[in-house]
Amino acid sequence: MPSRSRCSILLVEDDRELRDARAGEFRRDGHECEAAESAERALVAWQARTFDVVVTDLRMPGIDGVDLAAEVCRSELVPVIVITGFREDYHHKLRLLPHVAVLEKPFPARKLIELVAALVAHPRAPSDNGDHAGQHFARRAP
Repeated sequence: MPSRSRCSILLVEDDRELRDARAGEFRRDGHECEAAESAERALVAWQARTFDVVVTDLRMPGIDGVDLAAEVCRSELVPVIVITGFREDYHHKLRLLPHVAVLEKPFPARKLIELVAALVAHPRAPSDNGDHAGQHFARRAP
């Protein structure tokens, strides 16, 4: 069942199969999704247009998800969802970034869709695994 809040998502995932699968899930849910295979390509897309949410993998070649999230947070008040199976390695860095929610692998596919919908529908991050609970997010003006 599609979510009620359609939004534009910048998805960053270096694994092609995961990137295609997640982008397909977002599109089936009624969202617009631009998928990038690296943080470097995502930054080019970020400069070219407006997105409501950024969803990024944490560990990627080149610029990682922490540095990408930091760049997004410096330039706009847009929520960033960082997906990781290695939270402990980056936990201290992620906690310092505003507007970031962490989603730990593994998770059901629907959980990511629900988290995006919650961030778009509400000005606060949902209390997921305790990280960043109650963090305030502001959407960019059109």
